[in-house]
Amino acid sequence: MDETTLVAAARRGSRPAFLRLAESYQGRVRAVTGAVLPEPEAGVVARDALVETWRRLPGLPAGSHFAPFLFTVVREVALEAPTSTAGRAGAEPAPSPPEPSAPAPSRTPAGEPPTGSAKSPTSPQAGPAAPTSPATEPTGSSPVSVPPHSPSGRGSGPVGSTDTSPRALLSTGLAGLDAEQREAFLLACVAGLRYEEVASVVGRSPAAVANDVYRARVRIAAVLTGDQEPRNDRS
Repeated sequence: MDETTLVAAARRGSRPAFLRLAESYQGRVRAVTGAVLPEPEAGVVARDALVETWRRLPGLPAGSHFAPFLFTVVREVALEAPTSTAGRAGAEPAPSPPEPSAPAPSRTPAGEPPTGSAKSPTSPQAGPAAPTSPATEPTGSSPVSVPPHSPSGRGSGPVGSTDTSPRALLSTGLAGLDAEQREAFLLACVAGLRYEEVASVVGRSPAAVANDVYRARVRIAAVLTGDQEPRNDRS
């Protein structure tokens, strides 16, 4: 069944048809959200965007292309996320929790066990220590496994690490773009939209989109090949 038929069926309320559409696009949706949001929120936003697309799908005019509609919804949901690259501008870091206060010194008379002291490990009433629960992935995150991009340009490794893997260099290149260049590059080169479709999603002209994609490609290529330090350049 081709995409046009699937979209028509999904518009009429066919869940199986929409699930096939979602399966075919979820990798690209996840890659786009992962480029502009930290983990694990990128996976949650990808899922929420697909759910919101299903909710809005009956309003899609017959014969319209599905991909621009889908990524319009993805863009809106991602921009509403509190940790999006747009939403983080000027945001202050959350305050650190207060340090626990030191326990008060015991005033128990010498020779007597302190009141409320922990039971000895040899006590028959003392059970084994509870095992530490492993970290689990948040419920509802996208099933697509995509290593996260770092929208801030900082890798997930320790501070001062010099990760030169293609993934890390791509993240650094993306961080060196301005918002319009990054958005145009992701929608055109990751989501696979035509320039006219990207223009309809972001509300700019196809010529402006083409210019942003070109400059983004030049900047990212320079970072990948080590020609120069990443920097924003719209000249």
